Amino acid sequence: MADMLRWWEKAGNPTTLEEFVRLWEKFEKAAADGTPADSASRPAPTSTAQEDNASSLSLPVDSEQTKDTYIYTADVPGLDRTDIKVRVNSDRQLTISGERKHPDRSPSPDNVKDYSDYTGQAKDSAAQRGQRFERRFGRFSRSLTLPRDADVKSISASVERGVLTLTVKKLEKDPDVTDIPIY
Repeated sequence: MADMLRWWEKAGNPTTLEEFVRLWEKFEKAAADGTPADSASRPAPTSTAQEDNASSLSLPVDSEQTKDTYIYTADVPGLDRTDIKVRVNSDRQLTISGERKHPDRSPSPDNVKDYSDYTGQAKDSAAQRGQRFERRFGRFSRSLTLPRDADVKSISASVERGVLTLTVKKLEKDPDVTDIPIY
């Protein structure tokens, strides 16, 4: 219990409900993982970083290599091709980004008879229903540096059944190597 109190004291003073919920989730994760409480009590990030973290999701990417191609796959459940952007810059940085939007759960005459306030609690008990949101929503972005022999002009992308697949052909020769004839 003393560890928990020290953790809370070091965690900062959340000023909004959103900051408190984020802090509470960190606390629950630390407790569930058996992580020492002090490890979760790093100094609170700046407001800008908090906003970035709140709206940023991680995007794990698998990478494979065949004789002729590089293949990158990422799970993007619930998204279609219009929700995702794939770009390559001049430094061979491949960036996958997008946003998973939360379905509209705003009150309407059809789903709540007498909506009371910002808490989402209906005054009419018949209209109340349990709500728990565990899925993550928000922006995501992941950048990878492509190998030197990747042909950036040959990248193809597809989304099928919630999986994004990027295929990048390999160049036949290393682009930075020039053969010099000897006379």
